Amino acid sequence: MKKLRIVLINILIIAFVVVVVFLYLGNSRQKAYRDELEHFRNLTSAMEKVTENYLEGEQHICDVWTHHINSSKMTLEDAAEFVRDSHVHAKVSAHLILIDDGSMSGLSTKPGSDGGYSVSYNHFQ
Repeated sequence: MKKLRIVLINILIIAFVVVVVFLYLGNSRQKAYRDELEHFRNLTSAMEKVTENYLEGEQHICDVWTHHINSSKMTLEDAAEFVRDSHVHAKVSAHLILIDDGSMSGLSTKPGSDGGYSVSYNHFQ
């Protein structure tokens, strides 16, 4: 009878330890998940700010071009030449689109696959 009691107490102790270990593992896993989620949110927020700053800088460049083109009363061809000359990156192109006439067509600063500079965005209307 005494041995049975010792065996039962040992089984209860082992069961208690197993339950505590499983609870600890579950809590650790949840904490690691929450930490990873917070890290992802912070990274996403930082990348959002970097992207926003980049796009604001690019918008500023476009605003400067627009102001100069409009104040100089350039033709579309002259404006495309001006933007082409002011580009500093060889792989970057700009498209100047006429929206007033509703055609959504214009000129690119880089030639297309056909060798021409014409572009059209009328399929976006």
